[in-house]
Amino acid sequence: MQMGPANTLQHFLHSLVERDLLDLDTAEKLAGSEKPETEVRYVHLKRLVETGTISAPDLARFLGEQFGLPVETDITPASFRPEPDALAGTFMLENRLVAGHKLPLAPEADPENPPFTLLTSNPFGTAAIRSAIKAIGRQTIVALAPLDDLDILLEAQRYGPSDSAASAAESARRNRPALEMLLDLASGTPVVAIVNELLEQAIDLRATDIHLEPNGEGLGVRYRVDGVLRKMPDRPAEFANAIVSRIKVLAKLDIAEKRKPQDGAVRLDIHRSDIDLRISTLPTSDGESVVIRLLDRSARLSTLDRMGMSPDDLARVRQLLDHPYGMIAVTGPTGSGKTTTLATALSQLNDVGKKIVTIEDPIEYRLKNVVQAQVHPEIGLTFAAAIRSFLRQDPDIIMVGEIRDTETAKAAVQASQTGHLLLTTLHANTAVSGLTRLQDLGVENYMIASNLRGIIAQRLVRVLCPACKKEQAISAADLAGDARYRVFGFVEGERVFRAHGCSRCAGTGYKGRTPVFEVFMITDEIAQAIGNRASQLDLRDLAMAAGMTTIPQDARRRCAEGITSPEEIFRVAAYL
Repeated sequence: MQMGPANTLQHFLHSLVERDLLDLDTAEKLAGSEKPETEVRYVHLKRLVETGTISAPDLARFLGEQFGLPVETDITPASFRPEPDALAGTFMLENRLVAGHKLPLAPEADPENPPFTLLTSNPFGTAAIRSAIKAIGRQTIVALAPLDDLDILLEAQRYGPSDSAASAAESARRNRPALEMLLDLASGTPVVAIVNELLEQAIDLRATDIHLEPNGEGLGVRYRVDGVLRKMPDRPAEFANAIVSRIKVLAKLDIAEKRKPQDGAVRLDIHRSDIDLRISTLPTSDGESVVIRLLDRSARLSTLDRMGMSPDDLARVRQLLDHPYGMIAVTGPTGSGKTTTLATALSQLNDVGKKIVTIEDPIEYRLKNVVQAQVHPEIGLTFAAAIRSFLRQDPDIIMVGEIRDTETAKAAVQASQTGHLLLTTLHANTAVSGLTRLQDLGVENYMIASNLRGIIAQRLVRVLCPACKKEQAISAADLAGDARYRVFGFVEGERVFRAHGCSRCAGTGYKGRTPVFEVFMITDEIAQAIGNRASQLDLRDLAMAAGMTTIPQDARRRCAEGITSPEEIFRVAAYL
């Protein structure tokens, strides 16, 4: 495919005027308020045909001359056979491309491997055309087709074959306008630029989530940075639906379905980082709300001794990992760093003499020499099913991303009984309450007592910005105004650091997060108490008597070190 003329709308309309295919007044009206540098998009070509300014075949012939491409003006089932599997359906719809074979095949063509013809009505989309040729991976001829004929082909593929060609065409024409308008907007330069800007800005700010929330006046935008949502400027209301559609297209979701929640994923290269996007949509009274979870696959793991653990907690964790078999659990709410802690532990255990297998949802860290699997419930690959399969893989260590149900809990405990070290996560507020969670999931006390080696609970606290944190003394007014100061053991005159805010931390006073821990070791005494159905309070007392430091105590330590502030440990650990 040779390169065509300059692809600005102004140049394109001027060329049509020079060929007497368009008069000057109409050209000026079509350009409207568009900037001179605006690129030609599908929506502009569509507008030319729908307004009757130029026929679809004439437009195709003109573009064929401009770009040096053959033109196929008679696209019928007898003359062209689409190959739906050649390209992803979403990609075809978004870029208005159809791949297939011209009929009849040329005498010299190999009937088993004939050349592909890639039909387009928008030769200005050169990047999409090159991507399609690369994806097809075989000899491909690019040809132009009249816009209307190509649209009917695309929609017939989207909605499936009808009883007759006529009914298929009618179905396509009937369902086409709203979908096309949304796709055109979602593929337009302003919308693509807005979505790219949202993603790039989120990466720059180290955001873990992007929240897009329609509010009736526009599209509200918030980023979760260091565990706290941060408000950003709203995006224009006229682009709200198109922005959501663009994101759904990226994640291969159904843009026509707005009545029920959808989930999807896509991997993108953003700022030279390999980023996984986990996308969730939710219908609301004002439109679809979207949350995007950002997972940086290029992020590097730290080591256990650089995670900020106290020397005592670090020694306990290493002691737990030295066990040849049994279960170790990490607890905490969503977003508290449980998976990172597990992956860091696995990296310490990882050597060529051990077989390590994991089942995760999703796989957040790629670990060398570790067999990692992703759950697929739709085909029966659940956490529990994976554990049972793992036992036939001769593993030494098993990591289960999360225990969510009774089947998984029992399968995990049984695996830890048979000579395997099993690491997993639970949703529980404290280490001791992780025991209660296992009991709630139907695991018998004697099974817990004999197989559980320990539970690590954690939270993430924000780290004070080193460029602007300010040292202050705890005052009498602080102690009198907030009882939490005394609960955490602060005394009048004690020196602490507080958040201030500067350009380096975007005025928040914090930059980054660090974990705080409590490590609950199952000693013989505690195992006996579990078997005797001791209460959470009694088990906590036994653990603390054996040297366990609680999350509030560990957070207090980090505050004394100047890593975080009193206000931050109150926010995270005051109610544990």
